Amino acid sequence: AADHDSLTGFVTRGFFHITATKRLILRAHQQRDAWLVYLDVDNLKQVNDIHGHTVGDSLVVAQAERIRSVIGPSDLVARSGGDEFLILTDRWETPEQAVREAEKLFEKLSQPFDYEGKRIETSVSAGIARFPDHGQALTGLIRAADIALQRCKMEQKSSFRIYDKRMDDHLRQRREIRVELDSALREAQFDLFYQPIIDARA
Repeated sequence: AADHDSLTGFVTRGFFHITATKRLILRAHQQRDAWLVYLDVDNLKQVNDIHGHTVGDSLVVAQAERIRSVIGPSDLVARSGGDEFLILTDRWETPEQAVREAEKLFEKLSQPFDYEGKRIETSVSAGIARFPDHGQALTGLIRAADIALQRCKMEQKSSFRIYDKRMDDHLRQRREIRVELDSALREAQFDLFYQPIIDARA
C-alpha cells in the first residue's frame, strides 16, 4: 500500500506525520505525554558498500523485525529514510522508564546480523524527545529528537540521548564556528607558519 514501506511494512514518513499529529493532539487534550525516538542504523552505508544492497536491505528488514518485537501494539513506527526509523509511543510515563525501554531496544538492535553465514556487526544511534516538553507539535518534536541524535553521533555512536535544551546551544555554537571558519577560508584570513623541529642532541 502507498502508506506503508514495501521493505519493512512500517508506515511511510508521510502517513506517520498525519497519524502522529492526530495522536499528539489527542495527548494534548488528555494532558498526557508521548515520546518520539529518532533511530538511525549507523553502518548501513558501509554494509551496502562492502556486501551489496541486497545484504543492506536484509539488514534493514532484520532491524525492523527487532523493532517490531520490542514495541507495543499501540506504538507507531515509520521508516523515514533508507537507514532511519521514527517511533512514537505513549507507553513511557517517566524519563527513567524511557531510558529503561530504550536500553531494551538498543540491546536488541545491537546484536550481530547473520546473512548466509556472514556475521555482520551492526549498531544504531538514536535521539529521544518528549511531548510536549521538547516540542508542542510533531515538527518541533522531530527536530528535538534529531538534535539529540546528532549530538549522540558526535559523542559516541551506538547509543542514545534524550533531548536537552543545552544541545541547541551546543549545536548553534558549532554552526557559528563552521560559518566563521568558512568565511575566514574564503577571505584568506589564515596565516601559515612553519615551526621547525630541532633535535638538540644532533
